[in-house]
Amino acid sequence: MNRLRACRGRRPPGQNALPFPNQPALPAGVAGTVTTLAAMAQDLRSYDPALVHGYRLTLPALEEQIDRLRASTQSQREAMAGLDPFAPT
Repeated sequence: MNRLRACRGRRPPGQNALPFPNQPALPAGVAGTVTTLAAMAQDLRSYDPALVHGYRLTLPALEEQIDRLRASTQSQREAMAGLDPFAPT
């Protein structure tokens, strides 16, 4: 905290506040859960990084996957496209 206080006076004039974007930022996710949700949303029977990388998972699509998982049994989840039943947990 002392280092932060020492740096406060060293900023050039007019740079005392961080600018915020005019639009909301888009969250980004990587690995495990996010890529699985992207694969499930696209109903991918086999994982394809080219289809998963850069995929935009909308809030309604995310909510749909959560609802599907919440309402399903273990055996139903094992049969879902995009959800690897043998992935380590």
